[in-house]
Amino acid sequence: MSALSSRISSLAPFLLQSPPGQVENVYNDIAGLLQAEEDTEGSSISEKEVNIQLRKAADPALKDHNEQQFVIVKVQGGTATSDATSTIICQEARLQVQGRNRYRHARLPISFEIDHKTLATTAVKSLEHNAEVEPLRRAWDAALAEYIGDRYPDGKAAVFARLLGEPTGGSASEIEPTAAPEKGLASSEEADDSDKKAEEDAETSAEGSQDVEDKAAAESNVPAASATLKEVSGPAPLVAHIVGTRLNPRNFWAGRWRGTYTYDPSHSSVLAARYQIVVHYYENGNVQMNYEHSEELAVSGASAQDAESAAKALTRAIEKAEGEVAEGISKQVEELGGDAFRAMRRMLPVTKQKVNWDKLVSYKIGSELSK
Repeated sequence: MSALSSRISSLAPFLLQSPPGQVENVYNDIAGLLQAEEDTEGSSISEKEVNIQLRKAADPALKDHNEQQFVIVKVQGGTATSDATSTIICQEARLQVQGRNRYRHARLPISFEIDHKTLATTAVKSLEHNAEVEPLRRAWDAALAEYIGDRYPDGKAAVFARLLGEPTGGSASEIEPTAAPEKGLASSEEADDSDKKAEEDAETSAEGSQDVEDKAAAESNVPAASATLKEVSGPAPLVAHIVGTRLNPRNFWAGRWRGTYTYDPSHSSVLAARYQIVVHYYENGNVQMNYEHSEELAVSGASAQDAESAAKALTRAIEKAEGEVAEGISKQVEELGGDAFRAMRRMLPVTKQKVNWDKLVSYKIGSELSK
């Protein structure tokens, strides 16, 4: 392994520790450090070669970062103003199709590939979800979307069914990536075409000939029929992710709330919950607060036979639990400032006055030390 490769391997994991909204800055800092080291040693390796090697080595770390932080992406082909085209990147959304990583959309019947550095999406293909759990998954996703709209200004929720195996259908030639605009946003021509199609679909919907999922697929310019891939159907647990991120670089702080909720319809009274909260404050310093907690929530009124009532019961349990977690963290922060920080301060001597070290000899202990 060359010296450059060794340095890249040691620095790339820092991407996983990037504070909210800072992963691009961390990546650029790593690139700058590597290039500065090469220049110091008088290496003949060009800046372009350094960036190529860093990009290749950083891809796995960027993938893990995006999945762990529940990064939100907008799928290519969607209108710029349509929230229906955005989704969460996470481990539960990842598909393995003939050795290639693809991701499922939480609300639309599609899958796609992604560039984990630019977040550009490519190779969008239709996907049939697990038909057996789809009614409950869709109902819970809709209930959480309403809850998110009330509680998280910049939040997103997504519900996925655990995969029971590799999706069927498709071929290697069908999933070759295609060119995509930066950040995965549609071009103006694509947006115009998508808007026209959305208007046509709205008229069709008024006649009652298209269901909700087909309208969402049409709005994102993705075909709703002739699915290329199909999930294995059968009983499966559902995993819901909630993410809310607030970035305030002007005042040097950022924060992210992540919640993961796992529900097995065969155990309808229990919801496994996990909370991950990070707050980063970096004015004249670098302070992070990380909070993580797991628990099991009691769910009342959930029935696998009634998807709508089960979705509402699950969302009520989440709303109550998240409120209690937020209140608990607020109390801990107050105690931290009033008790913990005070205990860390250096205590004054019995005279209740600071020691004047320039006049140490005037103190009795100073006289004894000088003997």
